[in-house]
Amino acid sequence: MRDTNLQIALGKLEITIDEMWEMTNKCEVLDIDFTSVVRKESNIHGYGMFAKKNIHDEEFVGIAFVDGRYKTSIGRYTNHANNPNVKFLYIDNKNIIAMAVENIKEGEELFVDYSSHTLNPEFL
Repeated sequence: MRDTNLQIALGKLEITIDEMWEMTNKCEVLDIDFTSVVRKESNIHGYGMFAKKNIHDEEFVGIAFVDGRYKTSIGRYTNHANNPNVKFLYIDNKNIIAMAVENIKEGEELFVDYSSHTLNPEFL
């Protein structure tokens, strides 16, 4: 079953879930062992990213996209929510990092609003 919040976000972007899936899978995923997060199965949708430790508001979580050609597990597996606990920030036109927007407890899943970094990109 597809996440309703994801469908709403994709509607804002005017793309279908199949188009999002194709875009998501075009980029090679870099295998990086992050100190603060890990990929695990999600109760929300497929895989998700989960905090390995407590993460504080405005703390750097990790790199999500590299050189506009590669995703990390953060960029690939962070699920969507309308009330996210992380946001993706552009550090330039081709690189994106994940930053906490609230305190995240160890074991908690990370969420990003897919539409915010696409429709209203923020730069660090």
